[in-house]
Amino acid sequence: MDRNIISAVNISSFCRICTTNNDVEWSIYETLNEDEGATNLHTMLVKLYPTVFNESQMLCDEALKWPMKICKECKTKVIESYRFYERCTKSARSLRTIALKEQSTTETSQEEKDDHPAVIKTEFIEFEEATVLKEEYDSDDYSSACNGFHEGSSKDDVFSDTEDSLPAPTSSRNSSASVDKRQQKQCNKNKAKSRGKMCL
Repeated sequence: MDRNIISAVNISSFCRICTTNNDVEWSIYETLNEDEGATNLHTMLVKLYPTVFNESQMLCDEALKWPMKICKECKTKVIESYRFYERCTKSARSLRTIALKEQSTTETSQEEKDDHPAVIKTEFIEFEEATVLKEEYDSDDYSSACNGFHEGSSKDDVFSDTEDSLPAPTSSRNSSASVDKRQQKQCNKNKAKSRGKMCL
């Protein structure tokens, strides 16, 4: 019976983490100072290693009289690990907050676009028209040229010189000669009649 008591005492004196029996002075359930966040080592261990340290573990430790203290080296490592854990969780919260803000901003801008229909911008492209070579006249010169043409056409026959220079056809000469003979005969008849009347 004495041997069981001695073995139990020896187990409780070990470090709960590394099982050393040197410098084992810090209880895992004792609240730390404010620099460590005013919490205890057991709470830190539950967050860091929930499969090992939990409510069931606490009951087993009490029933089996397992150690409830840790050494100085393990204490330092637990605190450092917990600070790193806190940094990871804090950065995760910050990233979620940023993501939610970006999502909210995107949704707001999308709603504003939906409220305001898109404006189609119309641009006119200037281009040079194909030029046609033409002679340009001054308005005064053009009008004077037209007036001169009409005046000249009314006074002079532009075809007179051409007609005079061309030889007349034989048939037209003969017809004009026969007309002259007929006119001459008619004149002679008229003269004879007028003479007969004067004699009577």
